[in-house]
Amino acid sequence: MKIYRGIAQGSAEWFRIRLGLPTASNFDKIMTPRTRKLSASWKGYACQLIAERLLNIPTETIKNIEWMERGKLLEPEAVQRFEVVNDVVTVPITFIKTDDGTMGCSPDRGIFGSDPDRPLKVLECKCPAAHTHLQYLLFGHGTDEKSQDKYKCQVQGQMMIAEVDEAIFYSYHPAGPALTLKTPRYDSFIKDLRSAIDEFNDKLHEYHELAKKLGDWQAFQEVVTPVDAEYGEVPQGVWEVPQGVDEFLDRGEDFF
Repeated sequence: MKIYRGIAQGSAEWFRIRLGLPTASNFDKIMTPRTRKLSASWKGYACQLIAERLLNIPTETIKNIEWMERGKLLEPEAVQRFEVVNDVVTVPITFIKTDDGTMGCSPDRGIFGSDPDRPLKVLECKCPAAHTHLQYLLFGHGTDEKSQDKYKCQVQGQMMIAEVDEAIFYSYHPAGPALTLKTPRYDSFIKDLRSAIDEFNDKLHEYHELAKKLGDWQAFQEVVTPVDAEYGEVPQGVWEVPQGVDEFLDRGEDFF
């Protein structure tokens, strides 16, 4: 695995290292945890990742970025409380990729032993709104099967990529009690998840190549954040529509 550190979450560099890659927070779109087969959502997720690769722009929404900013403001306070209560030191992690670079995850922090390049545990530190924090306190990782399934794929995916045996979920709100939930590694589930991701990545490559044949894609010259793409002054490719229908390659029934 490869661990990235010291890159600000939400920055252009942060988006660059994860652009177009399947990430643990979306693994439920790749495998249905109850059947452990390829999810019916794989096509939509594949198109999302292919669009990122073709245009050099992440598909995160600005609303999601705003929630990330709120979390960053409270995270130092939350981490300090977690470390004091549990008598442990944690280290910030930007992103982790597998050795083959085909998938990644973004745990907030890691707990390390003597090897600085190999975490013993990963930590997800949440600083949500009061009502969301209360849901975690009362119902754990989710209030329904869908959200519970999503978390199961995400957390087992994190442990697979980070090569650890335990993941810690910590939810903090300054006006209430904190919550710590520990999840052990489930090797049988991870084996099936890895198989589904490998199948998905094969399809992702196939449809990426097909998408490139559809015509010219006018991409940003470099990866930009969603905020900069919508509001900022950023270098970009030529977005004007080519003149004349002869310059287009339209998809026909015989394309595939």
